[in-house]
Amino acid sequence: MLDHLRRRAEQALAQATQAMLITSGAAGLQASAWPCEARGLRLFLLVPTQSDHVLNLEAPAEVVIAAEHWRLEGRADRAPADAAQDLSLQQRPEARWSLVIVVRPERLHLLRPTGWGDCETLLIDE
Repeated sequence: MLDHLRRRAEQALAQATQAMLITSGAAGLQASAWPCEARGLRLFLLVPTQSDHVLNLEAPAEVVIAAEHWRLEGRADRAPADAAQDLSLQQRPEARWSLVIVVRPERLHLLRPTGWGDCETLLIDE
């Protein structure tokens, strides 16, 4: 990925503090908004352990994440403890009964600031 496109993707992901997680699996189709935090090209979401999303994410799974200015497609899994320990998400009160999910984006759709539809699509090949 070209450096300027990588920076553009990182900046877009960093704008969101909440995002809609969409999963499909054993618990059926699920869509819920959760707090999020970006670190580079990784997006972390704080998901309650009792959520049906957890059942859908028992193994790495394909997900869609939607935020105000972008939508991404990628692979999600539980974040390793060492990767999640320094996130500000861990300081939230609900962190005690939640787990951190890490999403590795594969495709990021930047939305038009006005109107509808994609402005551009970035393929992320890490």
